[in-house]
Amino acid sequence: MKKSLFALVSLVSLSSNAYFFNMSCQFNQAFGTCSVYNTTFATLRCQLNVYGQTSSGFQGIATEHVLVYPGTYAYASIYANNPSYDPLIFVNGNAYCY
Repeated sequence: MKKSLFALVSLVSLSSNAYFFNMSCQFNQAFGTCSVYNTTFATLRCQLNVYGQTSSGFQGIATEHVLVYPGTYAYASIYANNPSYDPLIFVNGNAYCY
């Protein structure tokens, strides 16, 4: 009984300390940049994920692991290999912080 109660409390405490942020993204045909702002009063360790797609259908993912201090931004970018022939048409991002 004690072990199951400890496991339940541990699971709840781990999930309550995680934050999931949508990122604000801007892009042009050559590159896209997404940013996240730390609205908490604690330093967060974040995994930033940026997803991009080109006009030919190629999809790319960029991932960064960063520390985001209170009141600051973190950025992640994705680039097109040949933007004049195969430009970016979609960029989206999210951040998982704990």
